[in-house]
Amino acid sequence: MDVIAILPDLIKVQLRIDSLFVSADEGDRIIITAGNPTYQNQGIELPFGNHALKLNDRFGRYEGKFVIQLFDDQNQLMDEKTVFLEPATSKLISRFERSEPADAIPDGMVEIPSGTFVFSAYNPDQFIPYPDNSDGDTLLIRRFFVDEYPVTNQDYYNFMTQANYSPDDNTKFLHHWELGKCWPGEENYPVAFVSLSDARAYCGHYRKRLPTEAEWQYAAQGTDGRKWPWGSDFDSTLCNNALGHPTPVTMFRNGKSPFGAKDMIGNVWQLTSDVYDNGAYYYVIMKGGSYYKPTSSWWYVQGGPQPAGHQQMLLMVSPGFDRNGTVGFRCVKDAKQK
Repeated sequence: MDVIAILPDLIKVQLRIDSLFVSADEGDRIIITAGNPTYQNQGIELPFGNHALKLNDRFGRYEGKFVIQLFDDQNQLMDEKTVFLEPATSKLISRFERSEPADAIPDGMVEIPSGTFVFSAYNPDQFIPYPDNSDGDTLLIRRFFVDEYPVTNQDYYNFMTQANYSPDDNTKFLHHWELGKCWPGEENYPVAFVSLSDARAYCGHYRKRLPTEAEWQYAAQGTDGRKWPWGSDFDSTLCNNALGHPTPVTMFRNGKSPFGAKDMIGNVWQLTSDVYDNGAYYYVIMKGGSYYKPTSSWWYVQGGPQPAGHQQMLLMVSPGFDRNGTVGFRCVKDAKQK
């Protein structure tokens, strides 16, 4: 004879991508287990209350069923819920670390004020699964500063001179330069052929960091959900419109965002700090599109100018493989809160 126990609804559980939100207003402790609880598989223990945790941080690359149980101080089960992390779910594995905050606007940067922002990002060609941010999350963004323009060849040359920087793996590093310098006349072009670690090294030298995807998009869109930095409609005169070559970062100043950030769309893809693991490989999110727009095959990354909400992954294989001529970056710096 089967026995079914009906438990009171005491635990509230929500799974968003790989983030688990658990709350319980009574009881003694919460136990979360990857798979079915057993004497050998006892999970992690938390006090009753409200919790938000990244499953990847606590359980590694496990995918499948998670059991959430609430116990009283007599070790009696009060409630139980289960959630299921689907295979190939993209899990955010990068850790957010703030930079040294600044009081005033640093040279070459613009201020992004704090505000409420509906973050909705997507990629319509999801042959490979992306993180699902299509529904829109309302985020409170703290005040920060962002580079007015993408980092240029001259900027990166100055950094290398000051920091004596040389990557451990220099395959394709600054492949578009000659004898350690960019071609004359291209000093104000966005730097490219840099890996994620090369970009992080630059940001760290200046006590800055890469933006998260949400920060980059907020800096590009503002608070009104516009599709492009300049408004809702595409305007080919306000960005590098798939010209087939990069352009000076100052060339399309009228295509600025509501906060004054310029050249966010169309010149080169811009790296963010958001790195994901989908169980098979790692990738980093980049934004904005690039000057190169392939037309011969859908297998290629879709270039050309892309709306601010467009997501594009850059597979992370090795620094030499990751570096290419259509990917650059810009930095952000945290601000002291007013």
